[in-house]
Amino acid sequence: MQTLGKKHRLRSSQAIARLFDQGKSFFKFPLKVRYQWIDTDSDPTLSCAFVVPKRSFKKAVDRNQIKRHMREAFRLNKHVILDAMSSGEKIEMIWIYADRRILPSRVFAKAALQIFSRLVKEKSQ
Repeated sequence: MQTLGKKHRLRSSQAIARLFDQGKSFFKFPLKVRYQWIDTDSDPTLSCAFVVPKRSFKKAVDRNQIKRHMREAFRLNKHVILDAMSSGEKIEMIWIYADRRILPSRVFAKAALQIFSRLVKEKSQ
């Protein structure tokens, strides 16, 4: 199902702090991704937070528009990684927007697909 409910949103400040302290990162234009694989006893879970720096976009309207594009790309492409995950696995991510322009949504969709493909490849190794 292609939804973006509460279980897919990373909201815990402790989890976000842990990601910045212990997580790995890579850059896939226009997004910087910080992530961490976690072993759990439950079903495979994927959660993500989306960040657009206020320093780059002063207007909240612009930041919210970019976050909407990122969330939509995440929602439409998350099946790539969820299909590859086995039970007992969880991945937490933060997507940080790193460009100073507002890009079209197709750029985000392409980046999301590349991000998920890279994570699947890394997990299979």
